[in-house]
Amino acid sequence: AFGGRGMPPVLESFVATCERSLADREARLTGLRKQHGIVDVLQESTQLILARTTAETRTRELNALRDAADARVRSLGFLLASTPPEQRSQQEQRPNPLRDDLEARLLTARQALLTARQEFNEDTVEVRRAAEAVTLLEELATKALPTRDAGITTARNPLADALHDLVAKALADQAAITAEYTATAQAAVALAERLQLLEAARGALQKAEQDVLEAKKDLTQAHDGLRLARIEHLLDEHQVANVTVVGKPGYLPTPMRSFGLPLRIAVTLGGAAFGIGIAIAWVLWRRSQPMTTARPA
Repeated sequence: AFGGRGMPPVLESFVATCERSLADREARLTGLRKQHGIVDVLQESTQLILARTTAETRTRELNALRDAADARVRSLGFLLASTPPEQRSQQEQRPNPLRDDLEARLLTARQALLTARQEFNEDTVEVRRAAEAVTLLEELATKALPTRDAGITTARNPLADALHDLVAKALADQAAITAEYTATAQAAVALAERLQLLEAARGALQKAEQDVLEAKKDLTQAHDGLRLARIEHLLDEHQVANVTVVGKPGYLPTPMRSFGLPLRIAVTLGGAAFGIGIAIAWVLWRRSQPMTTARPA
């Protein structure tokens, strides 16, 4: 019990100490969350693991596509180089398909960046990856010439001309895949680093969260103790030895029902009729029995 006239001030001081301790622990937890940019350790860890797995899978897919694109460029370049010089003697300018394809991919990348900025914050991995892809495609498109070979000879032979266009298209595909591969690989590395930092800070964050929970529990117990101490202090002031608190019953008592006059008369008549019936039955039974006389000795 918390009896005694001096207990409430002591417990009030203890409650104030618990409140200060809770405030200090909450401030420490908030500082750790701001330092590491984390709100929920478990949720962010799950999201980072899923994002890293997706990025690594996409990186492997793009690596295979890049190898295939490199092989296609080498194969088409060899075929184009094997074309006889006399079949590549006509000189004209045409739009560069490499430049056109890069500009089309650049528009798609810009649209993806706009969508990412609408769905995520500016400092997220998705927005950074989309922005890096746009920057790289802009550089490639700027370096590409607006016209094919800038007026250098094109083929008289339709087959050689088609090979020239295929080489340009393969180069554009190779550049786009390389750009996406670079951005995805960088995103995967950033996610892995972020996950590593999160795992390093997990222990401190969980310890801080546990400290806050314990401080809240101590404060609740201190408030309960102070409330009881104030009640006992009030009882001591009024010289009350004990107080019994009677709670509201959890059931409803069954009311007593009394019989009215009509019901009583009916019960009485019923009993009398039953008795008369028994008596008549007994008399009839006695009459039906044969009379027996005693024989003389």
